[in-house]
Amino acid sequence: MTHLLHLCCEEGITAELVLAALIDAGVPPEVVQAPVDRAGLDAQVVAREVVARHVGATSVDVEVAPAAPRLARVDDLRGAVGRSGLPDAAAAMAAAQVDALLGAEAAVHRSEVDRVRLHELGSPRTAARIIAIAAALQHLAVTVLTVGPVTVGTGSVHIAHGRFPVPPPAVLELLRGFVITAGHVGGEATTPSGAAVLAALARPVDGVPPMRLDGHGRGAADAGGPAERLLTVLLGGPTS
Repeated sequence: MTHLLHLCCEEGITAELVLAALIDAGVPPEVVQAPVDRAGLDAQVVAREVVARHVGATSVDVEVAPAAPRLARVDDLRGAVGRSGLPDAAAAMAAAQVDALLGAEAAVHRSEVDRVRLHELGSPRTAARIIAIAAALQHLAVTVLTVGPVTVGTGSVHIAHGRFPVPPPAVLELLRGFVITAGHVGGEATTPSGAAVLAALARPVDGVPPMRLDGHGRGAADAGGPAERLLTVLLGGPTS
């Protein structure tokens, strides 16, 4: 049984890349869609097999209906996790991601968490990604997550509050204690949703930790395009 998940973030990390890599590692799409549906989110996790750099991978888009209502309040975001029906361990992983995102936003704006305005966080896509990732980790029986250096990218990015250098403020807050590098990726390689997975669930390590390798998965973004990126996850158990 898998216990350890190591994320290789040499090309950054987003929630979609994590989810794609977990599905590529063997999580059936219906496992992640079911709790999203129970949460009442009008969102669809669409997974596609792709070829990136001549090897197979999986790409994921979380598609939200145009008329889907936004999650206007902090309690709405937390309530979606509560309605998802995730098992206790997975619900705790989802709640930890929510808390990480809200805590980062509160720190950036120097406000209290309950007064955070949900800009990007208010999209049903945010809640759907959080719930789906937690469900996927539960399915793979992951109890320990590790990560090496995290590539954040270069240049600048436009967010709700204007244009900021990469990494933007929320990512800076979320990646406290992690080793970061600009890498060779132009633009925003690591997004708040991806950084929240690390802040909430992972611990930084120098390299791949010893494990008995059970499996792996590759998530791809913009496969075959000029901004193609890959995230690889390694699944394993104790060495003895």
